[in-house]
Amino acid sequence: VDNKKRIWIGFYQDGLDYSVYQSDLFKVYAYPPHFNSLNLTVRSFLINDHIKLIGTRDGLYYINEQQQIVKYFDRTVLQSDLILSLIYYNGEYYIGTYGAGMYILNPESLTIRRTGFPECEALQSGHIFCFRTDTNGSLWIGSSSGVIRYDGVTDRIEMFTSFNSLLPEGNVYEIFFDSDHKGWFCCDKGLVL
Repeated sequence: VDNKKRIWIGFYQDGLDYSVYQSDLFKVYAYPPHFNSLNLTVRSFLINDHIKLIGTRDGLYYINEQQQIVKYFDRTVLQSDLILSLIYYNGEYYIGTYGAGMYILNPESLTIRRTGFPECEALQSGHIFCFRTDTNGSLWIGSSSGVIRYDGVTDRIEMFTSFNSLLPEGNVYEIFFDSDHKGWFCCDKGLVL
C-alpha cells in the first residue's frame, strides 16, 4: 500500500496492478510511453516515495516518474533473470536474485554492484528470498543457505545455519518480526522462532 492508499499487486503472470479507491478496482500499471507492466511476470516490487522497482522473471526495472527515468537491468548485469526480493536500506536498494545472490543498486548513479562479502557464498550465488529489518537497524536476509544478519553500521555479517544454530537445514523463505521483537523464520522444515 502506498501513501495514496493504492494497493499494488504483482501477479505470477500478466504484470503489476494497482487499485484506486472508488474507481475500477484494478488497472495494469503503466507509465506511458516509457513502461507498461502488461504481460510481465512480476515476482517482487518496491515503492519508495516516487521510485518504483519491479522485479520480474526477466530482470529488474527501475522507474522514477518524477525524473522520467526508466532503466532495465537484465542477466548481463545481475547474472540472474529472476528477482525474488527488494528492500530500501541505508539509502540504497538491495536486490535478491535466484541463483546469483544479492546486489546493491545506488539510486544516485543507477549502478549495480556486488556486496562487499565475497566469502559469503549465499550472497554470491545463493537464492535470496526476503529482506527484513529489525528494531536495531540490522538487515536480515532469508536465503537458500540459512539466515544472514547484516549490520549496516559496522558493515559486518553473521551467518546462521543448521550447523551453528537451531535453524533447520534448507531455505529460509520469509522473516517476520512481531511486536515483541521476536523473529519468526519460515523454513523448508518448519517455523522457527
